[in-house]
Amino acid sequence: MRIIGKYSIGVVLCYMIFSFLSCKKDAKIYNYLQPIIGDTLTLTGIYAIEEGDSANNSVFLDLSKGVQTTVLRSSWDLGLYSGTENKVIINHSRGAAVVATKKTDWTNVGVADSTALTATDPANTLFIYTTLPKDGGILASLSKVDLTSGDKTAYLAGTVITVDPVDANNVVYILRRGSTLLNPAGVITPTLQGMKIRITALKNGYNIEYGPLSDNISRSVQVIKNSSYNFNYVSLAGGAVTVEPGTAYWDLEYTATTYPNPADKTLAIGTTDFMMINFMGGVKAAEIVPLTDGKPIYDNFKTVDTAGITYSTARDAIGVNWRTIIANNPSFLKINTDRFYVIKDAVGNIYKVNFAGGGSRGKPIVQYNILWNAVNKTDK
Repeated sequence: MRIIGKYSIGVVLCYMIFSFLSCKKDAKIYNYLQPIIGDTLTLTGIYAIEEGDSANNSVFLDLSKGVQTTVLRSSWDLGLYSGTENKVIINHSRGAAVVATKKTDWTNVGVADSTALTATDPANTLFIYTTLPKDGGILASLSKVDLTSGDKTAYLAGTVITVDPVDANNVVYILRRGSTLLNPAGVITPTLQGMKIRITALKNGYNIEYGPLSDNISRSVQVIKNSSYNFNYVSLAGGAVTVEPGTAYWDLEYTATTYPNPADKTLAIGTTDFMMINFMGGVKAAEIVPLTDGKPIYDNFKTVDTAGITYSTARDAIGVNWRTIIANNPSFLKINTDRFYVIKDAVGNIYKVNFAGGGSRGKPIVQYNILWNAVNKTDK
């Protein structure tokens, strides 16, 4: 019995050792999040009871997770770039425009400066804007809005507001914040008042001095860069706000924007039902028109068919090309069914994306299917 007990103890000890080693080995096995194979969903651009051509929400879509995030277009005024450069964007989604004064003293800028600047550019009525930014409405000259096309490098180079590392060189800007949106009761509230702003650089962020044109009482807000986001946003009515999801958590944005007037390319017009890719976060897109480029139709398009296509990294890689607006019909959305899009996200997943499911203005239907799974290195 003593001998059996001795061996029994040894067996138990060996079992415990091997169990421990087995657990250690299992702890090194990682399960990576798999992208979904696709989905069909309706983007919720409508906030309350507004017409489709005035959809109040911007909608962000993450293809690999099938998640959409909505935010009111009226929720922000300025976006502060989180990268190494100091760059500031204005709210393109509600027709904001900005013009520089020649003054660096915030207290010396007032209503008279706004009047004088508007008088030099009366056709654009920079600070006299009372309607929603619907399709075709003239908002300002292109020189007073941020670049509406181009890739990340061009977009950052084309921002209207400049932040100089030397404080003394930063001038005061007059910002037309753009139109307010329909409130839940369906009433258009007055145009937001013009603001004067002056932005200076901090060690890892920005200081914004702001206030009404008629007011010399300075207000300020500081923004520290958070590199998890493309931009860190501020509302001049409420301070720091979250607008777009983190850089890695969206691929497409459905929104309104300022865009060049096709007639002359010098004026910015209100443009709704605009599809923007996450061009700041590494997303790419290619437009496929089977009848002209010899590629298969959407249902038959496979991974092999992506060979040789040219991806764009521009903000408007999709833009307005996916739809045609019918004049004087605020709800009707005509889909350009002769085309679809191939989207390559920042980690390498490739999707085909189709808007032919229809929907309505403010509520378009998006269908997409995975072509290449970058996690498993497999195609569909």
